[in-house]
Amino acid sequence: SAGLALDGFIPYVNTIATFITRRCYEQVIVDLCLHNLPVKLIGNGGGLVYAPLGPTHQAIEDISIMRSLPNMSIIAPCDALEMKALMKQTVNYKKPLYFNLMKSGKEIIDKEALAKRRAKSDKEDNFLQKLAIQDIKDRLHIIKKRFEKILIISGHLYPWRNTFHNADVISDEELLRFSNKNYDLVIHGMSLHYSNDPVGQLIQCKSVMEKGGLFLSNFLGGQTLHELRDSIAASELELTGGISPRVLPMIDIRDAGAFLMRSGFALPVADSTVHKVSYKNPIDLLYDLRRMGETNVQTDRLKKFSHRKLFSLMSDKYVSNQNSNKKEIEATFELITLTGWAPSSDQPKPLKPGSASIRLADALNVTEEKLKD
Repeated sequence: SAGLALDGFIPYVNTIATFITRRCYEQVIVDLCLHNLPVKLIGNGGGLVYAPLGPTHQAIEDISIMRSLPNMSIIAPCDALEMKALMKQTVNYKKPLYFNLMKSGKEIIDKEALAKRRAKSDKEDNFLQKLAIQDIKDRLHIIKKRFEKILIISGHLYPWRNTFHNADVISDEELLRFSNKNYDLVIHGMSLHYSNDPVGQLIQCKSVMEKGGLFLSNFLGGQTLHELRDSIAASELELTGGISPRVLPMIDIRDAGAFLMRSGFALPVADSTVHKVSYKNPIDLLYDLRRMGETNVQTDRLKKFSHRKLFSLMSDKYVSNQNSNKKEIEATFELITLTGWAPSSDQPKPLKPGSASIRLADALNVTEEKLKD
């Protein structure tokens, strides 16, 4: 690879992480780093990914080894999508690079299946999309700022485009295809729960926002359909002795807030609203989910016919678990909303600890009580 680089090529070398760092350490430092050659070393299987193959394949010190070398830079992409995006950026990098890659795993969401379900969904009557749109409109109504350049990202473009007529509306692909930049408002509408890389989605959104721009996103949270999840899991376990992925694992509100901070947004806020929706029976709920394009699209979902008694037993358990005399059953939909701002110098910032000029007890005009030991 050093010879190729000296002849003007841009070599990429890919092998197991321990082989490319420990076994050829001297060649890397002497032939590549001291000559500052633009060779890209890709170490696959970082950490303990290859643990069953023994200590010769366990790359637990590869990053520390490469950090000690002169002129060497290190990149650790979080997934295949980030690696794909980075490849174009590294071609013109004039120094040695080391990629620390974990062995790739399956994505949670089957995007091809998701696209098919969405194509068959009811574009006119989708109460989840209406709920998300109304939530965004209510929040924008109380913000005293006029937004001129708006971007909306969603998996259901029709209702959002019909509501925000002057906005750019794009699909929620893993690598977002922006047609413009410097937006003062970016809305990620009711689709983040179907992303294989939600943090990556937020980072991409932030990259096309102007300073001080507002980011809003809403999506289904962890409490969503917990009644259905419990009932169908108990039924499948009773009939087959095991369970398969049926209801998508949703994002918890604590994780959602952390996503905003990891993405670099200022003044991050995550809040949750729980909605209870009534149905005549659990089967009607399943039909409604199918009509909205919100059915099971997990990559590891069961791809054969379910047990013939599964859904009737699930329905019975669902009704009995409600412990209600009502003729209808309830389904939970948790709507999590994220609010963040692109960092700007004119935004309010917290004061340094110890900089207060008055005691809190004095400001509230109350007596301070010390805690007991």
